Amino acid sequence: MQLSDVKRWQEAEAVNTDPYGRAVVTFARAWAEAMERRLAALPSPFVEHAVALVAGPAMDDARRLRPPSEGLTGFQFGCVIDLLAAAWPRGKELQRWHNACMAPPDEANRASDAGATINPALLTVDVRPRHRLR
Repeated sequence: MQLSDVKRWQEAEAVNTDPYGRAVVTFARAWAEAMERRLAALPSPFVEHAVALVAGPAMDDARRLRPPSEGLTGFQFGCVIDLLAAAWPRGKELQRWHNACMAPPDEANRASDAGATINPALLTVDVRPRHRLR
């Protein structure tokens, strides 16, 4: 796996020793490696802005390496995006793809331009009554 910020990656590994935190670092590595493999297989004209093409399929590749019982929470997934945005050479491009998947274009662009990750763990609850009780 290529790194743009080795120190940031090493810090993440050092502090995430519990199973919850370790899952973030482990999945981030597996996903980045899967994206790098898929990017390397693309014809050269597509490689420059191709993270959006490979992120989804590469995520599936990385998930196949984990036992089905070891899923990630939405919060953990946001941490994966943050870590890769900070430490992986294509991370900002990945963060932009993620934000575009999570929000309307204007909100996604604002978050990406600010270097922020839109929280995938947010839940919207519709409290309007669907059926009236009699």
